[in-house]
Amino acid sequence: MSWVFLLKNKVVVGSIIEKMVIEIKIQFSITIKLVRFDNAWELCTHRLHSFYKSHDIIHQTTCICSSQQNGVAERKHRHLLDVARTLLIHHSVPQLYWGDAVLTAYYLINRMPNSILHEQIPWHTLYPERELFHVPSRIFGCVAFVHL
Repeated sequence: MSWVFLLKNKVVVGSIIEKMVIEIKIQFSITIKLVRFDNAWELCTHRLHSFYKSHDIIHQTTCICSSQQNGVAERKHRHLLDVARTLLIHHSVPQLYWGDAVLTAYYLINRMPNSILHEQIPWHTLYPERELFHVPSRIFGCVAFVHL
């Protein structure tokens, strides 16, 4: 399962990570043991190091200029952007709707069978009691909006 957050700038990344760790702990009763990021300055702040330490989380960083060390995340990122690009091109949507395309791609990817999960759907694996799809208030690429 993937989560996507659209950010105006990188400064808020730390607070998003903190909220996600706490949300995962509360919602799924799971403790995150390890996080791995590149050496971006916004991911290596003193505040985040203190947060990791207070939650017993090991923080690993990859070597500089070696995205190959974070291959799983890089591949997921590429898949997400490929789907978003395809949505924009297929529906002839202007580039300014890039954020909507990424959010739609994230929604669809989480609801498609995954080979890593033995063709199960990530959404059902995490939320077995919830509906797979809900009626969206608008359809991506459609010029008309549905008001419910």
